[in-house]
Amino acid sequence: MFDTYYELSAAWKQLRHDHDLAVREVACVGAPRTLLCVEVGDFSAPCIALASGVHGDERSGPRALFELVARDVLDMRFSYRIWPCMNPTGYDNGT
Repeated sequence: MFDTYYELSAAWKQLRHDHDLAVREVACVGAPRTLLCVEVGDFSAPCIALASGVHGDERSGPRALFELVARDVLDMRFSYRIWPCMNPTGYDNGT
């Protein structure tokens, strides 16, 4: 589905056109790229943080988070701060 972090990032940015969400890029000191932070929901509601993609060779987590949002299956009684891929370099290298 997403072979590279660039493809994953582009898909999240495209998703914001059809869904009520914000996609921010968070700078990491000394890193060659940013991390994505996706915010969904009304932030006056309790917030749930979701993160995936720590192990670059385990791509199901980033894909699952994308599908949860794309298919509108999140419980909107809550707001969400989603970190789709915590290790972009590992994701690209499959390590």
